[in-house]
Amino acid sequence: LPTYLPAMPPPDIIIETVTAPTNIACIKYWGKESVAFNTPINSSVSVTLDQKDLRSITTVAASKAFGADRLWLNGSELKMDASNSHAKRFQTCVKEMRKLACDRVDPATGALQVARGDWPAYHFHVVSRNTFPTAAGLASSAAGYACLVFALAKLVQHDAFFAATDYFARAGVVPLLGQLFERLRRCEEPSVLVRAAAA
Repeated sequence: LPTYLPAMPPPDIIIETVTAPTNIACIKYWGKESVAFNTPINSSVSVTLDQKDLRSITTVAASKAFGADRLWLNGSELKMDASNSHAKRFQTCVKEMRKLACDRVDPATGALQVARGDWPAYHFHVVSRNTFPTAAGLASSAAGYACLVFALAKLVQHDAFFAATDYFARAGVVPLLGQLFERLRRCEEPSVLVRAAAA
């Protein structure tokens, strides 16, 4: 991330970095029940791979000094307009996580770093990269969005993290909660977490 920061980072900057594994689908989903929530029309089975070999790495930095939300993927900044297929998904994840942001407390000192009501004044710079090729059948989008939402949730210290992870990551890509947990997993349709979060 320092490559994408000013020479003198703003004093209020907060940074979180996370990783997520990728997976290979054994039985794929074949369409969506809901376009709005990206829920699949059928169940699927995938194998989550070991992070020692293949993973996504995402760093999120937040500051009031940043003028806009920005995203770098595999070394290149992506435009936040219609020319970028990830723009709407990225903006949805960021917008919804801002709504759920909590007070951020320094884990070392217990001091309040960001009050819940102050998060709308912060913008996010996100740097993400994969240690494996894109468009190689290895669910790079799923791993990337798992990382994005996980990092955002840690940054804003959202207290219902696991439910939010599946819900908001689905705003970016079809089911990926298994990216963070199981080796071999079956993704039921539709996700109970999505129904609960949407209620």
